[in-house]
Amino acid sequence: MLGPEQINLPIKLNPMVATEATPLRVNHEAGRALGLLNHQIIKGLVETRGDALGLRLKGEFLELPKAWQGQVGQTMAFKAIATTQGFNLIPQAQVTAGQGLSSELLRLFFKPATTAQSFTQLLTQLPQLAQQLPALASALAPLNLRSGTLNARSLGAALLASGLFGESKIKHGLVDGDLKVTLRQLLLNELDTRARALLGDGIDELEHRQLEAVQAQQRGDTLLNFSFLLDSKPTEISLSHSPTSAAEDQVAPWVVDVKTDLGAHGTVWLNSRLYPPSALEIIAWIPNKALAAEAQSQLAILEQNIAGFHLTLQRAHIIETERFERAQQHPSPGQVLDVST
Repeated sequence: MLGPEQINLPIKLNPMVATEATPLRVNHEAGRALGLLNHQIIKGLVETRGDALGLRLKGEFLELPKAWQGQVGQTMAFKAIATTQGFNLIPQAQVTAGQGLSSELLRLFFKPATTAQSFTQLLTQLPQLAQQLPALASALAPLNLRSGTLNARSLGAALLASGLFGESKIKHGLVDGDLKVTLRQLLLNELDTRARALLGDGIDELEHRQLEAVQAQQRGDTLLNFSFLLDSKPTEISLSHSPTSAAEDQVAPWVVDVKTDLGAHGTVWLNSRLYPPSALEIIAWIPNKALAAEAQSQLAILEQNIAGFHLTLQRAHIIETERFERAQQHPSPGQVLDVST
């Protein structure tokens, strides 16, 4: 795999035909049940249930409108775009083996969702291994951050060390300190079956993120997803920008999603949107009551700090609940999709 700024797939992923380019409209209730995030790329498999043609999406069956022309067994990718009515699921690409993509690229693009969970587990266990492996300790150093000293420079170093840019580093002769290269080197050691599977899933997750970054780049968008340890807690950041999906009368924001696992205190999400040139909106999902109250009390200080960067905090909202990631129970087909256009 190549780094996001260097990779050049031999064949671009072709857009859907016109009959399939119509977005699926999903209301807010269904979007929450599916755990949809703005600018998220999701994949589904076309299949049948009785006489109905539908999409297997995140383990659930969604019946498709008759105007769609999908082939059974075809895997389809969608981009979730938040609207005032809910979400639009916009078809992104029609990826089949006949398009000249290798089976390895297809495997990485449509990898199981569990590899992301495996990568989080791997990230928490690597520091223990790093005590015995100097190369791993060097690769992990920029990924071990402390909240008290967190700044743009340290986050930038974590992004560069995240494994997204390994091939670019190799091209420029900078091999040492790359996470993905180091993980591959670890596979050469004597490992038990579970550790080997965990490392393999971690490498798959990194390369899947590279593919997503490349796809976004081909569409004229930006999508960078990387992980690190913040106060020894696994943290994920997704940075996205999609000017290609913005309407003519709208300004496309830069979107930053931050997810931090605080163990017994739950998982905290922070969604920030920066509308050029300086308008900022922030929403936080904090399931712990005490932490949510503390965050609410600090909003005035946050606004002052943001002003120091010449930004205006236009909206800040603390939600004392977990943010849905995936469906626990799917509503009936009539509640899921609004196929009117």
